[in-house]
Amino acid sequence: MPLPLNPKTLVWFAKLEYAKQSKDGKVLSEWYDEVGRPWFEGENAKYHVRGYVVVDGFTAWIVYFGYKVNRPINTAELGLAARSVQTVIPHIGDHDTSTANLASATHRGE
Repeated sequence: MPLPLNPKTLVWFAKLEYAKQSKDGKVLSEWYDEVGRPWFEGENAKYHVRGYVVVDGFTAWIVYFGYKVNRPINTAELGLAARSVQTVIPHIGDHDTSTANLASATHRGE
């Protein structure tokens, strides 16, 4: 990110971008979980998504799952996705850009 932002601000920017992608996009709900992560749920004519935001300085992650609204919902698959997103722990705190960490940073998508 060009500026360090707090998670709530990043969720706000994500909502703006989501709304730009589709005129019918809307946020259905927002909340914080027991560890302080800001969660969101939203949808448009094509997708329904739920996820959370983690920010560390100039690095941010949006961890989410969802489904296409025009297809039947596979409840087993959606339940697995909901449990799995809870287990994702983004790498926070190590911003070393040395060669030893380059492969790790590339793997994380930074």
